[in-house]
Amino acid sequence: MKIKLLFSLLIIGCLSFSMNPVTAKYESVKNEKVEKNSDKKDIKILKSGNLENDYRTLFEEGYEVLGSSNFESFKITESTMKSHAKKIGAELVLYSETFKNKKEFIEWDPFVRKTHCYEHDRDIFDDCSTGEWVYVYRDDYLYNIVFFNKVELTGIGISVKELSVEKRKEIESNYGLEIESIRKDSEAYRKNVLPDDVITEVNGNKILTEEEYEKILLENKGKSINIEILRKGKLLNKELLVY
Repeated sequence: MKIKLLFSLLIIGCLSFSMNPVTAKYESVKNEKVEKNSDKKDIKILKSGNLENDYRTLFEEGYEVLGSSNFESFKITESTMKSHAKKIGAELVLYSETFKNKKEFIEWDPFVRKTHCYEHDRDIFDDCSTGEWVYVYRDDYLYNIVFFNKVELTGIGISVKELSVEKRKEIESNYGLEIESIRKDSEAYRKNVLPDDVITEVNGNKILTEEEYEKILLENKGKSINIEILRKGKLLNKELLVY
């Protein structure tokens, strides 16, 4: 009997864990093993109106992305986000929440109707008194949740992304990486490298992908490199130290 009870509790525990949509949909950026760090108590939760702009701001302050969760769900609490943040050792959670009213078609059942109507406030039924099928309105939300940690400065303190089709047309080139943000504690920031500049060359090598860019930085750690950037049709050269 004790064994059966223990087994039942184990199953319930696993189901409770999997019911956290943040955990279920989490994807690590680094593809590293989950870091257990339940001792971190001060986890900041920030609601975002513009994830891209807020990411830039956080990168400037020295934060790095650990991973993210994207999903549709009923409304979740900040404690749910904090719960997963503790599991992966994140210090800060940035999230956006977009309301989506969904209309679903389900088979009518008196017991199901009672369960939903009285236990889940988010479900509002049409007339359930007749027919085998009814519509149910579910107040769901689209969540984008990003987890961050503050880290030491590495590379040249610049966050980049590959060029969009629009940007390639604008600069009339397939080569280059667009700068998203610059850390305030970096030499690049002090030398006025700006967001939306395009890195066209590093040490005389044309750059096509992020992998090529990262490889050059790794090979020149502790040394100074020369980057060529394109800004409003003008080419500028900056000498920067690789940390």
